[in-house]
Amino acid sequence: MNARQSSTRGLASILALVTLSVLTLILASVLQHNALRRGELKREREAAAALSLADSGVDEALHRLAASPEGGRVTRTTDRGGYEAVWRPLRETPGTYEIVSRGRSGAGAGAVVRIVRAKAAQADAGARLTAWEASGEAP
Repeated sequence: MNARQSSTRGLASILALVTLSVLTLILASVLQHNALRRGELKREREAAAALSLADSGVDEALHRLAASPEGGRVTRTTDRGGYEAVWRPLRETPGTYEIVSRGRSGAGAGAVVRIVRAKAAQADAGARLTAWEASGEAP
């Protein structure tokens, strides 16, 4: 083997090592990006599930509001997480209630706030909630 062939082989080996190093760095970067993105997606799913559970709390509070217009609290735990909803009448505007519901799912958390205007009908047994109009959703 002459000096020229040895030099060419050495240069080819160095070029191959540099190429492999660059490809390894690119692959490591892509894998790290994918791992970070997967974590972001998991947190987004948990936050969406928490808001959905908080909405469920608002729905349950609306149904319980008819039976308990003086205010109340309901807490539920499910296999996906849970929620706590609290409703209370607003003193400054009679017939109006505030419902605050907080949901949780995994590491995610979310809250839904509704202001509810209720219409009551007088019955023999007292006032009974007959209809409501909800508005004012906020995360």
